[in-house]
Amino acid sequence: MYPYHNKIKQRINNGELVDYYYDTRKNIGECLVLVFNTIPFERPIRPHRFEMYQPILDKWEEEQENKKEEKGEDFMNELQIKNENKVLTSMEVAEMVEKNHNELLKDIRRYVKNLNEGKIPHVDFFLETTYVDKKGEERPCFLITKKGCEFIANKLTGKKGTIFTATYINRFNEMEQQITKPKSTMELLRLEFQAIEEIGARVDEVDGKVSRVQNDLITFKEELTLLALDIERIQKAKNKVAVAILGGKESPAYKDKSVRGKLYTDISRELKRQFNIETYKALKRNEVDKAIKVIESYKAPIYLIEEIEAKNVQLVLV
Repeated sequence: MYPYHNKIKQRINNGELVDYYYDTRKNIGECLVLVFNTIPFERPIRPHRFEMYQPILDKWEEEQENKKEEKGEDFMNELQIKNENKVLTSMEVAEMVEKNHNELLKDIRRYVKNLNEGKIPHVDFFLETTYVDKKGEERPCFLITKKGCEFIANKLTGKKGTIFTATYINRFNEMEQQITKPKSTMELLRLEFQAIEEIGARVDEVDGKVSRVQNDLITFKEELTLLALDIERIQKAKNKVAVAILGGKESPAYKDKSVRGKLYTDISRELKRQFNIETYKALKRNEVDKAIKVIESYKAPIYLIEEIEAKNVQLVLV
């Protein structure tokens, strides 16, 4: 296995894979693109490696489905935090600590992993969500509670840590002052219904993405150019038909390279004519079965049949 694929597999095992799709890339052609939440964010996979990655991606999708079921409580916590306005976004915190947002995300994911390993609810500190950037694209981020800010502050030293601590304390004090009265029963009911609607919307969104990826995968597989296995199937079908028409491998017609070559050429020509292609290797994977049926129903032209019979009759006369 090449180091390139070993590294990718390790990143998937580390939980860095967030999505995948199929694309056509310059200098590569058709490929599977794996999307990660760490740099480099995308890694292309060539078609001859698809079969190796398919079980890995199947397992990943199953894990995503399980996570989707487990995240109901997280969705509720996120909505509660948002509605109480007692939270900072990771973008705000990154600006406060003068750190690249992607680097902060990497740190937070490491903190979340450590908390989970210690069986400490990470949603009390960090809650993963998304935001829409200036380009209108959805990007990952975290909602950070006051506890989460304290956690990050403890990782900082010197002047930077002092300034961040003072800044986030002021921000949370401002937010707490805005909460001046308890919510009414009707408002609590409204928030509960809102939570249910948002959970439903997110589940539908995930289901839609999974369905689109599955459909794209099916379409992509069908429209792929031939793999080595497909070419072998077509070649075997041609050999079977040609040997039968020539009278078997021991016949004079089969042993005559000129006669045999004419027949194989005519079979290939028929295949190209039926599918309007320059070479049978230009067939799509979803056309292989049809191509084999064309080969199996092939009838040699009269002039070629006469030449084969004339060649084989020489054996009888001898």
